[in-house]
Amino acid sequence: MTFFAVFSMITTLWPYYTAALSPPAAAIIGAGVAAARSPQRAPVRQTIGLAVIVAGTAAYAAWLAASSAHAPGWLVPAIIAVGIAATGLIVWSLAGRRSVPFAAALVAGLVAVSLAPTVASVSLAAHGESAFDTPFESARVQEAVALGLGKQAAIAVQTAIPEWQDTENGAPYLMAAQSAELPSLIIYDTGLEALPIGGFDGTTPSPTLAQLQADIRQGLFHLVWIASGTDPRLRWITTHCTQISKRFYDRVPADAG
Repeated sequence: MTFFAVFSMITTLWPYYTAALSPPAAAIIGAGVAAARSPQRAPVRQTIGLAVIVAGTAAYAAWLAASSAHAPGWLVPAIIAVGIAATGLIVWSLAGRRSVPFAAALVAGLVAVSLAPTVASVSLAAHGESAFDTPFESARVQEAVALGLGKQAAIAVQTAIPEWQDTENGAPYLMAAQSAELPSLIIYDTGLEALPIGGFDGTTPSPTLAQLQADIRQGLFHLVWIASGTDPRLRWITTHCTQISKRFYDRVPADAG
C-alpha cells in the first residue's frame, strides 16, 4: 500500500523503481501458496479467486508480450496455453476437491503467472540492458526513453573523451558534471570515474558547496561540465573556474540533454 501511494503521487516513474515491489510481492505469493496448498484451507471462494487471478495475469502478460516487437515469437502462445491449462486445472480441483489435482493446479498457476516475468528477466540480462529498460515495451516507448537519456549526446561524448583525458593529469575523476546523466555515459562507455553534482537530476544537495570546494583544492578533478542554473554550487563554479573551449558543446545537439 505504501508503494502504491508513492508511485501514484510521484511525477516520474522509472522502470527500476518497481523493483521495490519485489519483496512484498514475494511475501504475498508465499502467503497465498501457504494458505491454498491444502483443500481444507482453500475454500470455494479462494479457489475461484485463484482462477480469476491466474487467467487475468496470463491475459495481461500475453497482451504485453504481443505489443512488443522484441518479445520471442513463441512467448504469447506459450503464455496463453499455460494460462488456459492452469485455469482448467484450478476449475477441475474445485470440482474434484482432491489434494493432488489442487496441488497440480497451484503449481500450474504459479508457472502461468511467472512465465512472462522470467523470460523478461532473462532477456534483460542476456542483452546487457540497463535499469531504464522495460521488457516488452513498445518501440515508441523505447525511443522516448532513449531520447530522455541523451543518446544523441553519447556520440559526442565518445569523441570528446580523449580530449578530457589529456587534461585529467592523474586526477581520480575525469570530471565532475551537473546531474548524473553525463557521468553515466562516461562510466558505462569507458569505465572511467566521473562525479555527478546533485545526483540524478542535479537538485540533490550532495556534494555540498564546501565539499565541492575541498574536492577542487585536493585536485580530485580538473574539469566540470555544467549548464545554466541558480544552484549556489554552479554559481560558484562559474565565477571561480576558467571556462574552456566550447568546441565540445558545439557537437552536442541542443535537445540532447
